[in-house]
Amino acid sequence: MAVKKEEFMDQLIENNLILQKKTTELLVTMNGLTKKIDVMVDIFTKAAGHIESGELKAPLEKQLNDLLEQNKRIAHGLILLEKYVRNRENLTPKTSTQEF
Repeated sequence: MAVKKEEFMDQLIENNLILQKKTTELLVTMNGLTKKIDVMVDIFTKAAGHIESGELKAPLEKQLNDLLEQNKRIAHGLILLEKYVRNRENLTPKTSTQEF
């Protein structure tokens, strides 16, 4: 019985470590994606500045503004997803190797 309990605990610890690794990978990937979206938002903001100065025609202005709004929504969604993952990670019970 004690052997099965130890095997079970070892498997739980291993699974927890794998989950933490995958969560970390997800956060790193989300961070990279957020940075790339920030660059895109900057590009669209500059393009909007050119539109305001009258350098581009009205139909293109509308399309760029629509894309800018879409990117803002995507960035906001990614931020919410990152907060969810971080909160979820904080709720995961941490196991201490000193207990075993």
